[in-house]
Amino acid sequence: MRKAVGVLVLLGLLAVGAFVFRGRLFPDNTPELDPKVLTDESEQDVVGQFKIDIPEGADRAYLSPVNRSDGVGVVVKSNNTITILADLPDPPAGHSYQAWLERGREGDAEHEVVSLGRLSVAKGGWLLEVDRGVEGFDRFLVTLEARFDATPEARVLEGKSSF
Repeated sequence: MRKAVGVLVLLGLLAVGAFVFRGRLFPDNTPELDPKVLTDESEQDVVGQFKIDIPEGADRAYLSPVNRSDGVGVVVKSNNTITILADLPDPPAGHSYQAWLERGREGDAEHEVVSLGRLSVAKGGWLLEVDRGVEGFDRFLVTLEARFDATPEARVLEGKSSF
């Protein structure tokens, strides 16, 4: 009986060890989503600071902070124009904000990230307007970049694309 209990304890310890070891070998690279959610009222604040009109019936996606960043944003799609409005702090010297479309998750065979361009300071916030289709992409990202290139660096905002 003692031998059976010993074997069960050993198996339990091995299972826990394997679970912990797996987490170190294959870490979960999913960004940590902040609980702060953009509400209709906070969307009005973000949109209001840019003093622009959003067309009636335009599609919207909300951008929430990730990885303990500050800020919120909204993506508006009207016809084929994508407008990204973000309330973000000024980036450190030599850095900029860049917007992206993402399909799939990092590590997946079908993962793809496409740059939409740099956000510009506009009327107290950050803005980017581009004419581009977004079909087939899962998420919008805003990253803090030291270099403007084809590789996303530090994610600061993320939102699901429902377009």
